[in-house]
Amino acid sequence: LLEASEKYPDSPDIPIVLYSLGALYFDAKDYEQSADIFNKFITRYPDHPSVKEARYFRGYAYYESGLWQQAYNSFKQYVAAYPEDPAAAETQYYASEALFNNKQFEAAAREYRIVYQRFPRSDYAPMAMYAEGWCYFEMEKFDDMVNVFKQLSTRFPNSSYAGDALFTV
Repeated sequence: LLEASEKYPDSPDIPIVLYSLGALYFDAKDYEQSADIFNKFITRYPDHPSVKEARYFRGYAYYESGLWQQAYNSFKQYVAAYPEDPAAAETQYYASEALFNNKQFEAAAREYRIVYQRFPRSDYAPMAMYAEGWCYFEMEKFDDMVNVFKQLSTRFPNSSYAGDALFTV
């Protein structure tokens, strides 16, 4: 199918074939291949109605592959393109996670902060604040960690993370 998409790129059936192929590789947990195919789909057919979903899955495919910088870039592109989308808070959170996993703790802390500042009602907001605290722990900025954890317990007192944060301090 990939060969057919290369050979007949102007066929009206190729965009959905290419998207479906990316989804098949994703479901098969061949994330690098999935990301590559979704990337081709997005590049070749930027106006296709499935581009939003392709961007979403491409970010997760990079993330699951451990390709942290590509995951970060992909998630940030999603948030920039669809800032009001219900998945924007989630993709912003996973952009932050990609930086954390890549041990870019200062940058990750900034990105986590965006989650709870831009999406304060999201389920990801308290998770992001909690993760921000752990960024400070990793950087040995313990006073900052304590301050964030205290803010978390005040701002999101009913969150399951509030108790963990207070326990940690």
